[in-house]
Amino acid sequence: MSGLVACILALALGQEAPKAAGFDGIRKGMTAAEVRRILGDPSTTSRQILFRRHVEQWRFAANDGWIELNCVRGEEPYVSNVYHRKKRQ
Repeated sequence: MSGLVACILALALGQEAPKAAGFDGIRKGMTAAEVRRILGDPSTTSRQILFRRHVEQWRFAANDGWIELNCVRGEEPYVSNVYHRKKRQ
């Protein structure tokens, strides 16, 4: 019930409704800010420098996965790949 109230309140205040938790809520093309809003800060990061851009890899230990961000100079970083293990049931 509290999740419904939070969604209604967010919509009433003109904010984005909360997205699904975990890697299932991450899609290619999302911005780094959107990823942080869903998964929080990464536990570790690494960067590969290329010509006029770099690729960042954010690892999330709690969720057993990582994402890759394409960072082009002068543009906002965006998700290029998502890697995570789905838990077996």
